[in-house]
Amino acid sequence: MNLIKQGYISHTIGGFNFIKALELEPITDYNQPAIIFGLYNDMDWNVIAKLKSNVTILWGGGDVLKFQQHKQKLITGDRFRHITPCTSNVVNLKEKGIDCEIVPMFSSAIDYLKPIEKKDKIYSYIPPSNPNYYNKPMVDQLNLGDKLLIGLGPKTGGPNQNQWSNGEALKYYSQCFLGLFLCEGAGGGLGIVEMGLCGIKVITNVLEAPHTIPWKTKEDILNIIKSEEKSIGTTNVELANQVREWMSNNEQWLKMP
Repeated sequence: MNLIKQGYISHTIGGFNFIKALELEPITDYNQPAIIFGLYNDMDWNVIAKLKSNVTILWGGGDVLKFQQHKQKLITGDRFRHITPCTSNVVNLKEKGIDCEIVPMFSSAIDYLKPIEKKDKIYSYIPPSNPNYYNKPMVDQLNLGDKLLIGLGPKTGGPNQNQWSNGEALKYYSQCFLGLFLCEGAGGGLGIVEMGLCGIKVITNVLEAPHTIPWKTKEDILNIIKSEEKSIGTTNVELANQVREWMSNNEQWLKMP
């Protein structure tokens, strides 16, 4: 199988080193196939405009919300492939006339986690920079009090990606029995997968995986929390293995359009 060998990542998500994880080279030849991680700003779109061969575009979430319809012609046609780990992105892009396929996160990007014994906290990622996007109002309605452990982004006092993958992730998740990712868009997708690799279930509609539990109402969430509290003190190795098997390999991301 011929695979893409060069890539570009938007500085907006530059903390996630997909280029290194997939063993890609930075783009040097615009006449060769490439994979683009995120279309968040003019610099990203300028790269797209220069590429003359096959292009795979990974959509993160915020870039879908920012997408301007008049740019659709720049990224459609047989030489373009659109992928995302998040269910909501597929729906939103379809409404904009773009067909996008679900490709789970690749396992080589997350090699720093293991199944852990569940404690009594519930983890939720709600950066102060955009709390409403991550549905903080609904989280507040749950009145979880001291049970709730909030993750912060690096720009608001949280760990950066290097710190996260070198122990900070396990520090957070090892305190928890459940994840709470209530974003109505695609926020927190990587964290959702990370918790699954720890053997922890996550309440979310962002993506579908062996460990995710969908929700519709506040009552749904509270009932799930009550049920999952019974798992405190246990380690779910089987679930962690199922999530690892669900994840994609590098070839699924790098195959030609």
